[in-house]
Amino acid sequence: MSEVEAGARVVVDTKPSSSQQALLDQFIQNATKNAKLNGTLAGITATTSVYTRPPSQLQPSTNIGNIACGQDNIFDTKELIDDNLIPARAVKILPPKVECDDGEDAGEGNEPLYVLNDGSNLSELLHVANDMDLAFTYNSRRTGEFCFESNAQDMRGRLVVFADLGTKVAVRERFNGSDLSYEEWSKADWKQFLWAVRGKCMNVLRGL
Repeated sequence: MSEVEAGARVVVDTKPSSSQQALLDQFIQNATKNAKLNGTLAGITATTSVYTRPPSQLQPSTNIGNIACGQDNIFDTKELIDDNLIPARAVKILPPKVECDDGEDAGEGNEPLYVLNDGSNLSELLHVANDMDLAFTYNSRRTGEFCFESNAQDMRGRLVVFADLGTKVAVRERFNGSDLSYEEWSKADWKQFLWAVRGKCMNVLRGL
């Protein structure tokens, strides 16, 4: 065997000493750790570079039902009411409507609905008298009474007398100067009053 072959055989076949083996093992362990560490960092870097946020999450939606609540996309509903999303400041709250009870009496101190001595009202009262064949008299200076009297001979001296009291009308049944009955009508509608006058006169002066 040549010296070169013997040397080669020595290199291949000779086992390392214990101290050499320990150093060799330590070297292999360090190399393995470094390889694992490098591989992990490479994986992390690759993952970070690949991840991107979807564009749809970066753009706010115009549809209220699809709005995503993110840090830069906040939908405030404190100014909205009910389910229709109506701005509260646009809603005007009206006070409750108070209806006046007109009743039949306009009340003391209120302006009367009509007055009997008005020119047009006097004309209509005279028309009622003519239509029913009754005598009508009115003396504003003396009594302020509006008197209806029958023209029939057997009904002479019997009158229906009206007097304006402001918010009411006094109604008297009078015979030969004496009042047989007295009542007060609260003023309401003028046409309604005219029909009441017809009814009263028909009942008292015509016996119907």
